[in-house]
Amino acid sequence: MDTPDLSQFNFTITVDDVATAIKKVNAYSTEQRIRRFDDVAAKQGNVMGAAVQLGSLKVPMELVEESLYVLLVLFELFEAVAPTLPPVSQETVQDSFDKYAAMIRFYDEESPREIQRLSQAQWKEFQEHAVLAFVVNHLTEKLIGINRETELVRQCCMVMTQSFVSTYVESRGT
Repeated sequence: MDTPDLSQFNFTITVDDVATAIKKVNAYSTEQRIRRFDDVAAKQGNVMGAAVQLGSLKVPMELVEESLYVLLVLFELFEAVAPTLPPVSQETVQDSFDKYAAMIRFYDEESPREIQRLSQAQWKEFQEHAVLAFVVNHLTEKLIGINRETELVRQCCMVMTQSFVSTYVESRGT
C-alpha cells in the first residue's frame, strides 16, 4: 500500500491525536461526562456557551447532544495536545460566528456546484485538517437532512472548532 501524500493538508494535530480523544470520550460513563462538562464550563466556558445556547433556539435535545459530543471531543483533544491552552475568549467565539455567518450569506446566491467549490477552497486553508475532518465526518453521519435545527448544530460545531483551533494556533505563535 502506498503512503498518501499529505503535504496538501495542514496539521500539527494528528489523526491519531483525534482518534485518541474520540476513544476517551466514547469510554466515559454518564458520571464521567458530567464531570468533564463541569471541567469544560470551568476552563472553556465561552465555547461551551455556543453549544448550550442551542436549547434556547428550540433545537431538539438529540441534536444538542451531538454538539455536546463534538465539544467533549474537542476539549479532550486540546487538553491532550495543548495542556496550557488559554481559555477561548468571547471575542474569538463571536469572530468565528461572524465569519461562518458571512460565508453562509455569501453562498446564498450561488449554484450548488459553486457552493461546493467555494466551501472546499475555504476549508483548504483551515489550519488543522485532522480536527476539521473529525467534525465534518461526525456531522455528516449524525445530522440527516438540511433544516433550521441541523444547520444551527452544524454552525455551532464549526464555530466551536474554529474557536479552539484559532486559540491553539495563536497560543503557538503560528
